[in-house]
Amino acid sequence: MDGMRSTFNLMIDVRRHFACGIGRVSLNFAEAALARRERWNRLILLTNSANRNRVEALAGNEAEVLIGDYPFFSRADLYELPRLIGLAGADVFVAPQFYISPLIDCPTVKMVHDLWPIRYDHWLPTTAELTGHFGPEATEGVADFLRWFERNQNDLPSWHNDHLRELYESDDNLVRRYMIAMFCASIDTAASIPTCSWFSRNEIVHLFPLAEPRIDVIYPFMQPREAPPKSRRFAFLHVGKFEPRKNHGLVVEAFMRAYDRLSTEDREEASLTLIGDVSYRQHGRKIVEMVRDAARDYPIHFLGVTSETKLWQHYAEAYALVFPSAFEGFGIPIVEAMSAGTPVITANRGGTREAAGGAALLVDELEPEPLAEAMLALWQDHALYQDLRERGRRHAAAFTRMRTCTQFEIAIDRAVPFFREITLPSQ
Repeated sequence: MDGMRSTFNLMIDVRRHFACGIGRVSLNFAEAALARRERWNRLILLTNSANRNRVEALAGNEAEVLIGDYPFFSRADLYELPRLIGLAGADVFVAPQFYISPLIDCPTVKMVHDLWPIRYDHWLPTTAELTGHFGPEATEGVADFLRWFERNQNDLPSWHNDHLRELYESDDNLVRRYMIAMFCASIDTAASIPTCSWFSRNEIVHLFPLAEPRIDVIYPFMQPREAPPKSRRFAFLHVGKFEPRKNHGLVVEAFMRAYDRLSTEDREEASLTLIGDVSYRQHGRKIVEMVRDAARDYPIHFLGVTSETKLWQHYAEAYALVFPSAFEGFGIPIVEAMSAGTPVITANRGGTREAAGGAALLVDELEPEPLAEAMLALWQDHALYQDLRERGRRHAAAFTRMRTCTQFEIAIDRAVPFFREITLPSQ
């Protein structure tokens, strides 16, 4: 394999919005590949028109930028994207998400962040929401993919998993079937499967045991930043897309309970700031309405998506990040907040516990009262606050570019020898 290193043409998909976790991971991958530029004959960054300026600035003279305006879930993403990748001469293609066409001919590195679409299918978007946001071509593309899947499912090792097959056949919900089928197709046709935590790795292996030799953990890296002194304000922050698992309603209710117990003086500069994409689903819009109702009586601010510079300013100015997600593969905001010197309150479970690394205040019960008590404990116990601030900074410092680059290279190197063992089903 060493003799092949200089002949690789590596392509990385950086089409996702950079305000979301997957988008930030795709930037990490692109930066890791640029840091190891001598390894690739050509480095190609696949993006769309919306991200073009940012990606071209990142690529400079070291990488080619290829535009592929193929909507996710569409027929074009299923059929035209593989053709574009082939015409560009990619030897290895890297996707930062699992829902990518299984028809790509070259070895593929497909990241699986977590399995929530399988484990918690009631959090999935409805077919109407998917169509309303992505257009009718998304529904057509999903239906086309499912037809491909049902023609080829017997050639996919995952289809012989009784549990997955029962989940798929248990109802005819289009989105649910798509997610299960796409996980099976992506994992079975991927030459390498990075994931974001050991928690996610173990979950994937449990459901897809044959994938174990192809799975590697790639942690994100944090840019080193100054941690300014903190002003004493009861100012809490939440960062995350407005999805059911992020628990925005819980955060708002807990903040209101904690606020009601503050002294009049402490209330004067108290605040809860919510940053994140409302998304295209009814859930996000309902949460925004709830936040606006609560904001009539409480200092709660919804900012939506902000620039990276403003996001880091909010991290630095917040008294603490509150991040009680019901399910995460990792939880990038946890480490981002810590790197800014901001303590974190998060859920004592799965990926959030791993991301916290023993340097956060963990909450066992995701209910308003325990979360409010945790917020008040962090406010009232200055020694605890300072301890978490210092431990968080040390923990975040371990998420280095060098470690991510090394892990990224391992995943890429794993792709080549496994590709010949994973024959693509017919198109």
